[in-house]
Amino acid sequence: MCFTWNIINWVHLVDNTFFISVNNNVIINALTKLTQGYTMRNKHAAIIIVTLSLTVLLSIMLLRAYGLGTQDVFPREGEPKTTSLVTSTKNIYSNHYVQQTISHYSDFTYLLVPGGGQDKANVETPAIGTYAVQPGLKTTRTRNLRTGKIETCTGMTPQGVTPAGKYLLTTAYDHYKHHASVIYVQSLKIHRYLKTIVLKGHPHVGGIAYDKRHGQVLICGRRKGEASIIGITMKQIASYNEKAAKPIVYDQEAVLGTIGRASYVTVYRNQLYVGLFRRRGLGYVQKYHLEKDGGVSGKDISSEFWTTWRVYAEAMTNQNLLKQIQGLAIYKGYVVLSQSYGSRNSHIYLFRQQTGTYSEDKALMTITAPPHLEQITAYRGKLYMAFEGAAQPYRRKSQRKTDRVLTLDIKDVVDYYRSQEKRAQKTHKSVKKVKSHANAKR
Repeated sequence: MCFTWNIINWVHLVDNTFFISVNNNVIINALTKLTQGYTMRNKHAAIIIVTLSLTVLLSIMLLRAYGLGTQDVFPREGEPKTTSLVTSTKNIYSNHYVQQTISHYSDFTYLLVPGGGQDKANVETPAIGTYAVQPGLKTTRTRNLRTGKIETCTGMTPQGVTPAGKYLLTTAYDHYKHHASVIYVQSLKIHRYLKTIVLKGHPHVGGIAYDKRHGQVLICGRRKGEASIIGITMKQIASYNEKAAKPIVYDQEAVLGTIGRASYVTVYRNQLYVGLFRRRGLGYVQKYHLEKDGGVSGKDISSEFWTTWRVYAEAMTNQNLLKQIQGLAIYKGYVVLSQSYGSRNSHIYLFRQQTGTYSEDKALMTITAPPHLEQITAYRGKLYMAFEGAAQPYRRKSQRKTDRVLTLDIKDVVDYYRSQEKRAQKTHKSVKKVKSHANAKR
């Protein structure tokens, strides 16, 4: 098999991608000699060797074209350069393009409600212009992780979304791992861009939740290889100096000892729910208690020299979920899950809140949605949805993309199922009463 060295001149590994240089003339000559030599002695051996050689050649060609792994997850090209020095705020796609994209999903489109402060009344098809444009898709002003200097990132990928008081907050991380993760701040009603907040390090920031009772937001993070939740007060967000772009100081950080990774998060009735995304197999969600001061309940591991309060938290409960869950929201006792991976269609599931496993066959309702759906958050009857398909690493690969934060009508859907349940309970009581009366006559 020494001819193999003539086929492949060199293999070099850079940033987890193989670059393979092939001398086509050497390959052709090697195949010709091998075919002639083995054809005279053993035709079967010649066929096997040629087949294997062609397989090697095809593999090399594919590696050169696509690199290794799943392209949707790890694109081969590097981060594009830019001369911009600010966070971009303009839409990438026209209103018409986004409207055409969502029109492929009839149930999804039917349940959409206007963004901002507009009401649903007298609106059949919400105008795309009412939705918030996702900031930072082209450029984001943040800091270089290695040098600490302020730079512009072109690979920011949206993850989390939540309304928080008068703000609409979305999170993003640098797909190429060169820059610090960020929070984009917009006004909730008119979606005016306000600032970009730089976070410490490169957390995936898969989820962000607003804790109104304690005036804080809780964000998925990671500390020394362990899952964590970081807390930032609304006062810190309001006073953050975007021009200085210093990493914001965390008010608290909870290390989660019973979950491998914090993928998404939500707050409901003073309980913190943190979920784990799994591409294959069941994911799960764990529940943690929030103390009176808003801290995640757990063992204090902070130091008198630290400005951030830290705890080691253990979950109160653990429940299995469907695979590939990206977000979880709870509204009036109902659980909503967003499921998405790669460029395939996303799905939104509605469940009655329960103690067992959230499996597909138990869903009350399933809605097919555009690809790349990430976190969902329920707020005042609306389901806010963030999408990552318009981010630079996925822009060319996804066929149906949206660069807006869309809102779905969750109130009417939940109210419908609640009325159905009440009707069923009333019917059950009536039947029970009739049977009891009939037995009494006997």
